[in-house]
Amino acid sequence: MPRLRSRWLVLLLSTIVATTLLGSATSAAMAAESSPSLRATLSDTDGASGDPVALDLGVVGATDLYAATVRVTYDADRVVLDPAAVTSEFPGMFSVSGVEGAIDFTVTRLGTSSGRAGDLSLGSLGFVAKAPGEALLRIDEVTIIDSALVGTTLAPAIGLSYTVAPSSSAPEPSTPGGQAEPPAISVTGQGSSAPRGGDTTFRGSAPQSSAAPTATSPRITASSLTPRVGETITLTARGMTPGSAYRVGLDSHSTLLGEVTADETGSFALEATIPATTPAGEHEIIVLSRGLAVTSLPITIRAADEAESAPRSSASPSVGAAGVTNEAAADAAPVSADSTAALVWALIAVVVLLGAAAIVLMRRRLRRAARNHGGQA
Repeated sequence: MPRLRSRWLVLLLSTIVATTLLGSATSAAMAAESSPSLRATLSDTDGASGDPVALDLGVVGATDLYAATVRVTYDADRVVLDPAAVTSEFPGMFSVSGVEGAIDFTVTRLGTSSGRAGDLSLGSLGFVAKAPGEALLRIDEVTIIDSALVGTTLAPAIGLSYTVAPSSSAPEPSTPGGQAEPPAISVTGQGSSAPRGGDTTFRGSAPQSSAAPTATSPRITASSLTPRVGETITLTARGMTPGSAYRVGLDSHSTLLGEVTADETGSFALEATIPATTPAGEHEIIVLSRGLAVTSLPITIRAADEAESAPRSSASPSVGAAGVTNEAAADAAPVSADSTAALVWALIAVVVLLGAAAIVLMRRRLRRAARNHGGQA
């Protein structure tokens, strides 16, 4: 009978260990399956100098996509970006920033809009073939932000090749060394008729500013991210086009907070008062130039009699022409860390259970030996 009980105890412990390990593996597999992935395709694989080619970008398996930034690098000696051929149907706002050869393509929802789910199209980047040879377009980093402003960074390591055929009139690209700095790129676009919180769909090309874009991406900050109705806050912007006029609005075009002109450094400061008719809740401060959104900032407006509370840690400057903020991406908890922790705890449980089983078996053997010794005596 004692030997039978020992066998049942070992079987029970083995079942517990197997169930624990299987649960950890299943959780890790489910987490891996739920992670979205990037889709990137070229409209063509070869062409002649002057031919257009489009890089189509999308996300597969999204569950709550509020914003996304795709880092694209390419051979600027062989293909160049065509700002007029940047298009998107993602509901919200888009921007392209960076320099020729290394750009960030960003899409984002606005205000309190919910995130999107499923297989989504982010947009298309249009290029023009410049010089003969093989041009490599790479995507090594994608940042995805959910509606809670929590970011996840993916590393798809996608490489696409486009070959430009040689022609008698197209010169070979010059060798590096002594070249001038690549020109800065800044393209933005936004719908103009959808109400706040709804789907704003834009289609077509993004207008270009006649002034040369600045190397620093636009960014706006506020003296308070949780102002009360009727309170005056200071809005400070940097990275704007020097000498250009801007309109600062609350929730897109619905409420004008002020008009200002950037100084010679591309900066401006504006004292803005939250209108008394503004409802309490989540809102968006948006900087516009010629009707296009340049950058934005989410804020939480409180009622005039609401008690003071600490501002949300996630209410940092939102996605503008600069792309998704690093603060939101830093808050993301990697799935692999959770899986590792679960595995560690499972191994600890195995050690404890096996140790307990060994002690029980040893005590039973000692008792049996003692009884046998007493019977012989």
